[in-house]
Amino acid sequence: MTMKRTIFSLLLALAANTCLMAAIEEGKTYSIALGSNTRKSLMVYNSVKSGTADLALWTETDVPSQQWQAIMLDDGTYLLKNVYSGNNIARMGTLKEGTAIRIINSSSATRAAWNISAVEGKSDTYLIYMTSDEGTFYLSTSATTDGTLTTFSATPREWKFIERENKST
Repeated sequence: MTMKRTIFSLLLALAANTCLMAAIEEGKTYSIALGSNTRKSLMVYNSVKSGTADLALWTETDVPSQQWQAIMLDDGTYLLKNVYSGNNIARMGTLKEGTAIRIINSSSATRAAWNISAVEGKSDTYLIYMTSDEGTFYLSTSATTDGTLTTFSATPREWKFIERENKST
């Protein structure tokens, strides 16, 4: 009986984790908000539509430049595509502490492919990061004020994916 309970518990835990990870779905539109303050979300700075642009934290206004779609790649990583510009969140330069994270017109697996992992016990809350031989570096901000630009940090920052109606069409 104990073996059956153990197997059942493991299957239940696996199913719960799978359901949690399934919360991010291709084709759905999300705002990516701070886990600690969902009134602040990622935004294409100044709503730039073409070319390279800064990625900033801003008060949520439910506009297309604050809306994202997650596109799963074959290796299980994601592109995070802005619905307004059609460009992806990517790193600029070497993957290390303090490297700028921007919006670029590229789907380069080395620059724009993100790992997204659910935070255990927190609904719709994730860590967004890239890894290299140097370590794991997380999408982060140094402050929570409007206009704060995003960079990589060795310290994890939690993000919430909040489903939104796509305003770009």
